[in-house]
Amino acid sequence: MKIFDKLTGKQLKIFSKILVESSLLHTEFIREKYLRSALNYDETTEFLKTLGLIIIQNGQMYPTPKFEELLKSVIRSSEKESVLKNFIGHLILERTNPYYDYIIQFLKHFNLGDGQIKFKPDRSFQRLGFSGIRNFLIDINVIRLDSDNVTYIVNDNYYEYVKRLIEECGITPEELIKLERKNQEIGLKAELRIIEYEKERLSAYPWLIEKIEHVARKNVLLGYDIKSYEGIPERSDNIRLIEVKAVSLSDYGFNWTRNEMEKSKTEGNQYYLYLLPVLKKNEFNIEKLKIIQDPYRNILNSEQWMSCCESLSLKMKAT
Repeated sequence: MKIFDKLTGKQLKIFSKILVESSLLHTEFIREKYLRSALNYDETTEFLKTLGLIIIQNGQMYPTPKFEELLKSVIRSSEKESVLKNFIGHLILERTNPYYDYIIQFLKHFNLGDGQIKFKPDRSFQRLGFSGIRNFLIDINVIRLDSDNVTYIVNDNYYEYVKRLIEECGITPEELIKLERKNQEIGLKAELRIIEYEKERLSAYPWLIEKIEHVARKNVLLGYDIKSYEGIPERSDNIRLIEVKAVSLSDYGFNWTRNEMEKSKTEGNQYYLYLLPVLKKNEFNIEKLKIIQDPYRNILNSEQWMSCCESLSLKMKAT
């Protein structure tokens, strides 16, 4: 939505100040005065009009009762800008506002956890056209950029409000199917990239390259994706069972099924996890690939990794 590319908290502050201080509310007078200090008059006016905060009739501009009440609060407050931004922030998160659907599509990318609502975008996110609303929400203090300069976090005074919105909007079955299909595509491409990697790694052993198998294409229940080989002197033909995970570069987080864990436990040093960071849909950061041998021992019993229970499998006891 292009209008958010042209909006800032400063523009709203200047516009509101003019309305407070002016007795003459002719649109041309307001426009001329506004443009002395700020840009994008038409977009700012359209935004306030769409939110039901101003009315324009016969060349005159009038604040609506709810905006007039806010302007009175701004006059009385010692923190005028904060009062205005807080009002606008909560207003655009209401279901009744015309921008709600677009804003909630952006907020759906955020995740709840560890007492925060946050989102770390990848490069593909830039193509979705949310930069304008992201910058506007930062400007009016709904969200902030974390110290890593990558992660966006919902500010504390909006936490409960945004949490409720995210929980209520949920995800449709169609969206879930689309997301699962996308994840499957990325997973398959990650596996194919690792097969290329294994061929490069085993370049000194051409007879082993021919024996590499993409077993997940034939049987998804084996507990690993690729059958490869060690390719080191004296153990060149030792089997290497590889489970590939496409991960975020930020935390290398992944889901590990019980079947995969059991296979890792059984196979021990022959079992490997290849954690391959995703740059975008068709690109991976092979330089940041993490290879973990015997992950059952080296991950589950390591303080470096934190496990999170996403679901619980239950069955009734026999009576």
